[in-house]
Amino acid sequence: MRTLIIVAMFAFCASAQAKDYTKEILGKWQSDEAKTLEDISRHPEIPADALKTYKNHYYGRLRLIIQKDRSAAYFTDQDLNEPIKFGAHKFSEQGDNYLDISFFDEASKKEDVIRWYFDGKYMYTIVSKWKFREYYRKLDWK
Repeated sequence: MRTLIIVAMFAFCASAQAKDYTKEILGKWQSDEAKTLEDISRHPEIPADALKTYKNHYYGRLRLIIQKDRSAAYFTDQDLNEPIKFGAHKFSEQGDNYLDISFFDEASKKEDVIRWYFDGKYMYTIVSKWKFREYYRKLDWK
């Protein structure tokens, strides 16, 4: 019985200390070119032509705005005279270091899920057929 109480207390304390990524993810994020290219460099299977494209400011320009029930993406060089288009999403699953966001993908016309991993002050998602990390850093929300 004593062992059961200790195990229950440990489980309660561990769950109480788990981060709530549904709050941490809220705000404005920007793709981090340097950190993404650092991860890309760990993938020798990526062909030279793709590397050349990725190293030519392919990353680092995308910004995300993530709110409780909707999100938007735009490029830093995009004409913002047009309103930013938001799409609905829901937080569908959370683990020790990740949060899944479910949404309707207009391009494929089906429900999709993106898994965001948290790594210190960064978050990342796995991209491309080479499965490298595209990192994002949080911007001041003002």
